[in-house]
Amino acid sequence: MRALPTFATYLLLSTSLAAAEQDAASPIVLRVGFDGNCRAALRGRSIEPQNTETKVELRPGLQTQAALLSDGRRLEFDLGRNFPSDAGSLEIRFRPDFPQSPEQASRTIVSLAGKTDARIDFGFVPQGVRWQFTVASGKWRRSFAASNFDDEDRSRWTQLILTWDKRARSGAVCRLYRDGKFDRHRTEAFDGDLTGISRLTIGGDGDLSTLIDELVLYDHALDDDSVAFLHSAAADGDRLVKLVERRQAAADEITAERAAHQALIAKLEGNVAYLINPRGGQIRNYRLPGGIMAVGVRVEDVGKLSLERFAVIYGPPGAGYQLTKDQDEIIRKFIADGGGYVGVCAGANYAGRAKLLDMKTHSLKNQGLVTIGIEPHRVTEGFAGEVVMHHGNGPVMIPGPGCQAIGSFLFGQNFPLKTAAIVAGTLGKGRVVAFGPHPTGGNVEFQAKGVKFPGAELGTDALLVNALLWAARIVD
Repeated sequence: MRALPTFATYLLLSTSLAAAEQDAASPIVLRVGFDGNCRAALRGRSIEPQNTETKVELRPGLQTQAALLSDGRRLEFDLGRNFPSDAGSLEIRFRPDFPQSPEQASRTIVSLAGKTDARIDFGFVPQGVRWQFTVASGKWRRSFAASNFDDEDRSRWTQLILTWDKRARSGAVCRLYRDGKFDRHRTEAFDGDLTGISRLTIGGDGDLSTLIDELVLYDHALDDDSVAFLHSAAADGDRLVKLVERRQAAADEITAERAAHQALIAKLEGNVAYLINPRGGQIRNYRLPGGIMAVGVRVEDVGKLSLERFAVIYGPPGAGYQLTKDQDEIIRKFIADGGGYVGVCAGANYAGRAKLLDMKTHSLKNQGLVTIGIEPHRVTEGFAGEVVMHHGNGPVMIPGPGCQAIGSFLFGQNFPLKTAAIVAGTLGKGRVVAFGPHPTGGNVEFQAKGVKFPGAELGTDALLVNALLWAARIVD
């Protein structure tokens, strides 16, 4: 039986939802729902539509009730300066009440706009029979479509989520999710500027014949896990409260993990020897990623001072190491007795020359960013698949027995042997790690201009920290 139309101009928030949306950790910018009345909250504060005279007809919804967009009715909300232009997500749960077919007229049922030319529209497009988001800013315009709808099934609710993120590590990107699943074919580089969006319009001219169950705007690009949860809990009236709880639990877990990781890093304090090369260098200490303070040791002082006070030696990038064969033997004995060594670039070349690992090194003249294929290991924990690293003429390594390739160059060349970019292994009781590329980043040339890609920005600093912890036997 068709529900009788209910008309409302006031807004009502449940106590639990209001508490969640007012929480400082809440990712919810705006929620518009229909629960006996039209209700909306902006940053946890109840707001009314600007056109309070609008009458909204309600029908049975997925949770409780949904708004039927018909007869030119619309709801308009002022967002002020709250729109998350750099990174955000827009979730819409809807159900068409018309045959989805090419003969139907196009419909725009939701619009986000403002005083600038930036906007996001959502609606039905008969060509291809699809529902789509259209994101536009100046000359930049992209459409994100969800196709293959059943044109006769008017009982099925659909959840679509569009995310945008200018700060994504892999590069600015827009993504589309349908019914809890990421559609990788509907991903585009995000090159627009959504600054200035300040107004939300739900509904529009004509009979749109579409039910809106809920619309939610989030302050960040939702991840796959959050999207899947929101879809699985679609009929749960407390799903946003639970999302906030999950978000807080995840944040607490991350905080605990970071604290535990920092406690491990603290064990390296004063226990890392930084080889100062070439001879004649100034004695000083060096700050490494993770806040690790390494003690500088000049190469000419190896053998004059005891290395036993250290847990690991760090061989940094630089010129060819000026260490004698006797000094090589001192370092080998230090490692064989249980010490560690981590070498980068020239430091990796030295590991091969001094036979700290059973491997061969070959010169690779290259300045720039390279893609490294990652293999599971304690040194590569937190990384998987591929990682982009800075390379500055560091070696290609060919591992022998007892030397494991945990990172490989992915150049596409047809090398006759497997070419390792990162290796790890043991010498006696000690552990050794060698990097061909620089985990701490460096400079490259671009259009005759130097460009710096620090390891913190690339995310590869963590590889060096992992390597020092593993080589020092602080972690297994």
